[in-house]
Amino acid sequence: GLLLSGLTLAAAIFWFEWWPKPPEAMVPPKQLAPILLKTTPSPSKENKLPAWKEMPAPTPAPPKSEPVQIRRKTTKAPTKPAILPNLALETDKDVRVWMDHRKIENTEIVFHDRKAHLIRLTPVTGKRPDITLRFSPTGPKLSTWSLALRSAPWMRIKLNGRPAGQTPRSGLRLSPGSHQLILHRHPQSITLTIKVRAPDL
Repeated sequence: GLLLSGLTLAAAIFWFEWWPKPPEAMVPPKQLAPILLKTTPSPSKENKLPAWKEMPAPTPAPPKSEPVQIRRKTTKAPTKPAILPNLALETDKDVRVWMDHRKIENTEIVFHDRKAHLIRLTPVTGKRPDITLRFSPTGPKLSTWSLALRSAPWMRIKLNGRPAGQTPRSGLRLSPGSHQLILHRHPQSITLTIKVRAPDL
């Protein structure tokens, strides 16, 4: 009888434990209260802001000085004096000129040396008169020149406003200074200006 009751009790307990239970009603989870954290400020010696120190006024920048320009004194080379011709001859513009048998384009002739030179003059409009002048220095150190001239046809001569004969003519003396030589025969006339250089002192 005891064995049977024990078996019955064990079977009841087994059936109770393993029998499926009905689902329990879902209970909503409890809302958790927010957790408030207390923050304590860090201890400070003073709550006041530090006072601003007065800054010194900025010193104005010194004015910019312009760069010093150094001017070098330049010494000019001494200019050489112009070499004056020993004799200069200027003729009318309507005259063709030859010098020592060579034709030249300008009507102004200069002699830088002290040598004899032959000048030939003919008018632009024709072949006559044909005038030949020969200038010769009288000496190596003297400034005077001797003039000899001829022409075809013959012509009267005036030197510095005074009659000096007719062509052919030689031995006319030209001293330092300016001279005017006129050769004329009606209706033609040729004027020449002659400048002789003075001697160097």
